[in-house]
Amino acid sequence: MVYCFLAGVSQKTSSEYFPRPLSLTEFLLAQPRQSSSSDVMGIVVHAFPARDVYMEGTMRHGRDYVIVDHSKLPILLTLWEDFESIEGCVIDEAMPTMPIIIAMRVRVLTENYISLSTQPSSVILVAPDVLEARELDCWCERNVSELVHMIFDNKSYADPAILLPPVRAPTLTAISSVASFTRFFFGLYRQVRRRLERKNLLCYIKHSSDVIRSTAIAKFTVVTCYLC
Repeated sequence: MVYCFLAGVSQKTSSEYFPRPLSLTEFLLAQPRQSSSSDVMGIVVHAFPARDVYMEGTMRHGRDYVIVDHSKLPILLTLWEDFESIEGCVIDEAMPTMPIIIAMRVRVLTENYISLSTQPSSVILVAPDVLEARELDCWCERNVSELVHMIFDNKSYADPAILLPPVRAPTLTAISSVASFTRFFFGLYRQVRRRLERKNLLCYIKHSSDVIRSTAIAKFTVVTCYLC
């Protein structure tokens, strides 16, 4: 698939003022809605080993990459199947230089933390020759030591306090309400109260599917809990 960007310019038009054909979403503005998609640009700062995952009755091959933009918020991007075997190989060869990629129509996931994943309609552009990428590359050169420290020393990509987006008030649900929705109480509310001991407990809960459902009739699964 080839993308062609056309814009009217003259001989007096400086490269800094070229029209910007891309509409990219900053990491901090990524909407945490299941099944939503975004166009993002980031620096690939780390690549995890490729893996095979059994999902929804089939074996899928993929690889996780840590990408960062100006917000210094690391986000995991998973390339699946052909994206990993084709664009993933190009990224792997360019890893020593921390390549910049543009990921178009990638799926926004909210399981445990915001992450990105390719879907059949996605497009991955590696080292695109556009103004936005050149600006991000210059920013990367000025902040490369901080990025390396953030990823390899602090392992920020695994820190829930950094990866999780700010919690919005409408998304908060009382544990007692969630327990009543499941039709199975199991003493969840009382167990949590006993363990809190005047501490704050933050739980991230997702709607359960047949694959990950904790009980046969439970509608919700507690994904992650943090004591604050």
